[in-house]
Amino acid sequence: MRISDPLGSFYVPTEASEPVVYFAGGIGMTPALAMVRTLQRLARLPAIHVDYSAPKADQFAYADELTDAAQHDDRLHVNLR
Repeated sequence: MRISDPLGSFYVPTEASEPVVYFAGGIGMTPALAMVRTLQRLARLPAIHVDYSAPKADQFAYADELTDAAQHDDRLHVNLR
């Protein structure tokens, strides 16, 4: 694993076969949300795991959308902490 400042393009190649993991915090989870929305539209994306942290439960942005999407798509796994 390599962690760096944001740079370059943010996308998941449609031919990817390995699961994708997003670590997000606060409102910084919006790029992961964009990938979740894309996953819902395209059948050929790999599994996506979203590990999303916030200081308090009421500070999760889009938590309902994420958990609802995970309940309806076996390729999506969401962990709120």
